Amino acid sequence: MSDKLRVGVIGVGIAFQHLHLPNIIRHGDALELVAVGATSDESASAAADLVVGEGMRRPSTYSDAHELLAEALDAVLLCVPISDTYELGLDVIGTGVHLICEKPLGESAAAGAKLAEAAEAAGVTLAVCENFRYQTRFSEVARLVADGLIGEPRAYFLNDLHYTGPDGLYSVTPWRQRGDHRGGYLLDGGSHTVAGLRAMVGETPASVYALPTSFHPDHLGEPWDTALVNLRFGSGLVGHLALGYGSPDREARHPKILGTTGTLALMNDSIAVWRPDGTKDSAIPLADLSDGTAREWDDFVTALCGESPLTFSAWEAVADLAVLDAVLTSSESGELTDVKTYG
Repeated sequence: MSDKLRVGVIGVGIAFQHLHLPNIIRHGDALELVAVGATSDESASAAADLVVGEGMRRPSTYSDAHELLAEALDAVLLCVPISDTYELGLDVIGTGVHLICEKPLGESAAAGAKLAEAAEAAGVTLAVCENFRYQTRFSEVARLVADGLIGEPRAYFLNDLHYTGPDGLYSVTPWRQRGDHRGGYLLDGGSHTVAGLRAMVGETPASVYALPTSFHPDHLGEPWDTALVNLRFGSGLVGHLALGYGSPDREARHPKILGTTGTLALMNDSIAVWRPDGTKDSAIPLADLSDGTAREWDDFVTALCGESPLTFSAWEAVADLAVLDAVLTSSESGELTDVKTYG
């Protein structure tokens, strides 16, 4: 009898194949993938073939998630469209097994909070696959700010505008192109951006004001693919986030914190330190350039094995969703919107 944790997977698309299966294989001493579930028998069988091709025993296959949940499992990895995450997440938790869930936890922070509460009530671990939270580059900027490297922080700024084409790895996904879930790409990709923002600033925005627009509804879905967002934090810090997926911007994707004696800018492999006198600028190399996915799984497995609790609870993912909730509500109403607090 194997003493490995028995894991089932619901949803065998891109995230499972490219992000999670390699890490399940890497943790083969602790985990055994025993069941895969997809929307069709053909997709489930193809996923099982992929698992066998990686040298593991062939898992059982299901085209009905609830039949998969009838198996004797210790944990389930949930990688389904955002519009399905909440209901299926509740079903998994209801069986009393641990849940490892792709971000975001649903279409709203209220849904995410209900999942977190249900997991706590059931005494199971709810781990959220938000790899940005496990990237040390954001916390390193936060540490430098706390150390006073740029004086008193006054503003956060991120131009996160970039172009996602119709033939991209993720954009070809039918549910993304249809925009089945509230907020489309702003909710989907924005989850990463907000997680990085909160880790870098060290607090959650208190209120937001968003102006949305759309460049390519044909392949980026409805209602918008871009929003310009002003942020206000409880500490008095202000911020601006240009969040978008429909237009190329070669200068984008370098979040900054601006202080009274300088600016920190997170570059690809370093943290730039810009001073009022440009001749005194410098750069601090980043020691860790990993995308956080492996560290994320290391944390999950440690928690599932009962060695230590998760480094980041599911409530962090709920807080990310609360910010995006406010962005979408402000986009819809045209008004300044407070960010709700959960948990």
